[in-house]
Amino acid sequence: MAKIVSIRVIIDTNIFFSSIFYPDGNERHLFELADRGLWQIIICDYVFDEIQLVLKRKGIEPSLAIDLLDTYQNIVHMDLDPEKYHETLEEATRLVSDNKDRPVYIFAKQEMEKDEETYLVSGDKHLNTPEIKKTLDNRVLKTRELFKLMKVR
Repeated sequence: MAKIVSIRVIIDTNIFFSSIFYPDGNERHLFELADRGLWQIIICDYVFDEIQLVLKRKGIEPSLAIDLLDTYQNIVHMDLDPEKYHETLEEATRLVSDNKDRPVYIFAKQEMEKDEETYLVSGDKHLNTPEIKKTLDNRVLKTRELFKLMKVR
């Protein structure tokens, strides 16, 4: 494997579930890179809550999400800054067509302003639009795009 830069990766709900349902897929590899200490995965409180709701809706004990995430190193839960949320909500409403994805966009913007090596990884079409990519300095990527950029696999 090529040299990997230490980066922060914000994931959304679909990346989490893809890592579970596709054990040989890129999303699982993303978690493995974090587990080896090469990257840090960040899950905002909104996504973490959504993961638990989806599990509960499917009849799966939501605490399993916590248990699973606890098996990996370098995965952190972070809160969305309420002040940043209100500052950015109008912009998010204009750019993100799905209201469930707006908190993810706002959180990503919040974290990307703190660190240039922070990326949002999502397979969601509402977050992978040209307008959003431009607004977030082209740091919104699908998992395979991130791997290509970082010369992984």
